[in-house]
Amino acid sequence: MYDSTQKSMNIINTNVAFHQRGGVVSLSEKKSYKVNLLDKKGDKEKLAILNMREDNDWILNPLVFDYSYMREKIGYDIWNVISNEYSHDMKYVELIIDNNYLGLYCLQEPVDIKTFNANKKTDLLISIKDYAFNITNRLLFTEDAYNSEDMLDEFEFSAGFSGEERINILREFYNSFTNNEKNNIEYDTDNSINYTLFINMILAVDNSYKNEKILLEYKDNKYVIKKSPWDLDISMCNDKIYTDSFNINMIERDLTLPKYISESEELKKLLKEKYFELRKSIYNEETINEIINNYKNILNSSGAVIRDSEKWGNEHFNDSIEVIKTFFKDRIEVLDRYYGDL
Repeated sequence: MYDSTQKSMNIINTNVAFHQRGGVVSLSEKKSYKVNLLDKKGDKEKLAILNMREDNDWILNPLVFDYSYMREKIGYDIWNVISNEYSHDMKYVELIIDNNYLGLYCLQEPVDIKTFNANKKTDLLISIKDYAFNITNRLLFTEDAYNSEDMLDEFEFSAGFSGEERINILREFYNSFTNNEKNNIEYDTDNSINYTLFINMILAVDNSYKNEKILLEYKDNKYVIKKSPWDLDISMCNDKIYTDSFNINMIERDLTLPKYISESEELKKLLKEKYFELRKSIYNEETINEIINNYKNILNSSGAVIRDSEKWGNEHFNDSIEVIKTFFKDRIEVLDRYYGDL
């Protein structure tokens, strides 16, 4: 694999097992894949690929819902600076299977229990995702820490539930897997601030009520909720899908956060401080445009955009990049006013 950002070739010879993955993306012609690396005996083999973490589980993200091919990369770049704890890495690759060119992808680490450096014996990682394409019902599922397979349980997690109701559901969900009566649950304040700022900074409308990874971390005789986003394609006023659902003036609430926390004066004060701290580093027009232009140059100079467009059709690459630049220009103005008035 060639890493355009490092100008280096990474040659790996290994056996793999793979399958198609994803919900809505599975309906597209360009598929998403989950890849497992295997040794000669067929056992799991952990390898570091393109300077990412050593692992045997990988995701090939087809970037199928993004004309710019970079919304998720920009989103994770911002999250990694905001969070400074649970970082996610993804690298551009081009996929060829059996001499069949399948286009431009991002190879990425799964957002899993390893992302959080969690204790597999005491902690539980929960995901919220769509259930049966019904926007009012959610499916909570957890990763089995011992065999990395998803264990499913149909807990209703409606977008209409209050944060307080959601805590009770998470408590019930946790107890159903652990048979543990110690169910005192609280939120990690720093993480709550980071997550709230993040979904607003990139207008991640899909991540305020689902597409969240929730860690219940056992610490000091209680369970602490920490979260990380995943699947960021519906963000930054995506001009390929759901255009009408975006309003640049929207202020997103993390719907899993109880109201007594999200509306507290202390949290508002901390949100304001952290936001304007980030304005000096990652969240300013100059820095964001530099990131965008860097990815644009990588994709153009490698020829990946041309090859992918010839395979799947995309005449909107340059226009979509301008949409993202305009989004951040306008969004920064909106959030400066909002957080400035808190």
